[in-house]
Amino acid sequence: MNLNIKLLLLGCLLQAPSSMANELSFEHTVSTAIARDIWQQGNENRRLAMVARSNAASVLPDPVISLELANLASDSFAFNQEPMTQFKVGVSQKFPRGDRLELSQRRLLQQSKQFPMLGLVRQEKVRVASGETWLRAYQAQQTIILIEKDRPLFEQLIEVAQRSYQVGQGRALQSDLISAEVELTALDDRLAIIQSKAQAYLQKLNRWLPSDQVLGRLSPYLPELPTLAMPNDDSELAWANRLFNHPAIRAFDATQRARNTDIELARQHQKIQWEVHGKYGFRADGVDGSARSDLFSLGVKFDLPMFSHYKHHQHIKAAKANAQIVKTDKLLMIRQMRGDALSLKAQLTVLKRRELIYQTKLLPQTRQQTAAALVAYSNDSGDFSRVILARVSELNRRIEAFNITIEQHIATLKLNYFLTVISTGAAHE
Repeated sequence: MNLNIKLLLLGCLLQAPSSMANELSFEHTVSTAIARDIWQQGNENRRLAMVARSNAASVLPDPVISLELANLASDSFAFNQEPMTQFKVGVSQKFPRGDRLELSQRRLLQQSKQFPMLGLVRQEKVRVASGETWLRAYQAQQTIILIEKDRPLFEQLIEVAQRSYQVGQGRALQSDLISAEVELTALDDRLAIIQSKAQAYLQKLNRWLPSDQVLGRLSPYLPELPTLAMPNDDSELAWANRLFNHPAIRAFDATQRARNTDIELARQHQKIQWEVHGKYGFRADGVDGSARSDLFSLGVKFDLPMFSHYKHHQHIKAAKANAQIVKTDKLLMIRQMRGDALSLKAQLTVLKRRELIYQTKLLPQTRQQTAAALVAYSNDSGDFSRVILARVSELNRRIEAFNITIEQHIATLKLNYFLTVISTGAAHE
């Protein structure tokens, strides 16, 4: 068999399919997913509801009006028979203990500050989820392209070897041809599996995107995903200082301030509760025509929290314990986030090392191996099956090198979630 023909077949690559008009890029996918996330509207409604409750909490309770017909004679039910008979109109007003109204309003406002932080957390999680789905779909589609590029080469190599075998030239054996056909069938099966994965990831994009945007081909370009600024070292202190400004931790700060206000609210139980009441009693003239004066009463009620001291002390103790729970949960979250971030950082280091090995050694060596197998076969000193296996190995190495690139992007996307920070002032707006 002519060596030039075989080398031509080896180097022949099909052109990639032309890009479709409506290509779905990574940036468009992420920005659309964030913009169409209806969870954010629900989060805003929860914030507005809590702000409205805080406004309502600052208002005094409604005064109570009482109407009373008192001391009516039971024998005649005459209003003017007895001098004690009167029609009373009363009003009373309760005042909450201490600064309870102000503290209740402050607590709800403080608690409402968590919702903007939770919105930022959700935004970053949607960025990671939608971005990873796009990258997985892109990985599947580009792998399909790599396989479809090489498949005609396998077919042409097998066809040339079949002709050589039929005319009795070359060293191609029937078993070699069968092995080559098995490899080609396995390649078709692999292609079918990857096509199924591509469709599954594309359908998953419907969670965030309109259906008409998921129909087109993905953009052939990978996004630039630089890693955000990292702490100076991997110590707990360095990462804690970094993560203190993460929106997920800032949400804990809002809850912490509300819990501290709960302690002040619990202390208000030790204060006196006041109630002011007044009554006006109308009396009719006597049966003999004598005038009777109307009556007016004014009074104050208050309680003495002297027998419930133990109960109030327990309320304060419980409020302090709840505040400590938030601190503990915050520290646990920081530790968990640091551990996940360090795991992703280590994963990125390994991936970059593997990428360097593939680009500088494995891929060039595999190409040399394929060329050497083809040269040996053309010189009748090698087996045709080795040519096929070398070609399969080269394809696998190129796919694996591409997979390493995708995994780096996904790891960077996830790591950037933990490196997201907001300004200190924004958390207290």
